[in-house]
Amino acid sequence: MPGNLQDIPESVASSWPAPNYIDPVRRIWIVPYASVLQAVMTLMVGTRLWLRVTNKAGALGLDDALLVPAYLAATMFTALILLSNYKYGTDRHIWDVQITMFEDAALIAWLAEFAWLISTCCSKVSILLFYRRLTKGTFSRRWKYATIGAIIFVVFYCIAFVLVLVLNCRPTEAYWKSYSYT
Repeated sequence: MPGNLQDIPESVASSWPAPNYIDPVRRIWIVPYASVLQAVMTLMVGTRLWLRVTNKAGALGLDDALLVPAYLAATMFTALILLSNYKYGTDRHIWDVQITMFEDAALIAWLAEFAWLISTCCSKVSILLFYRRLTKGTFSRRWKYATIGAIIFVVFYCIAFVLVLVLNCRPTEAYWKSYSYT
């Protein structure tokens, strides 16, 4: 990602057509797509938790507890994508986005990266814990240690990438404010 617009090579920027801020070509498919996926995810997570709470599919476990932050982070990701599409021009070509939107769009992207990371890591650990619960007492020691090792690996890479996101720029807000620095 360029530090600011001056870092875009002139040959690239000069090949762009003239900006159309009034009636740009927009890609509006993401709103219904994300909305349907969010509804399906809500139904699936709600069904699983209801089955567990009512003890129709086993008792609640740590795998279910990690499913909640995964769901919340995925919901945050969806909301950020819809917001960036609606308000910050991510539904159009880069040359049709006003320069004043770049900083806010970069902040939304940073927050979405964070939400995606938390959601996927919590989901992976939840699946691994669910797998351990399903195979309890029926697998070898090697398999048990492999599952525990995978959980540890996911937790450590989640921590590492959260640190990368936060420490990528100093101060952290320089990541999205780089578009307004002169």
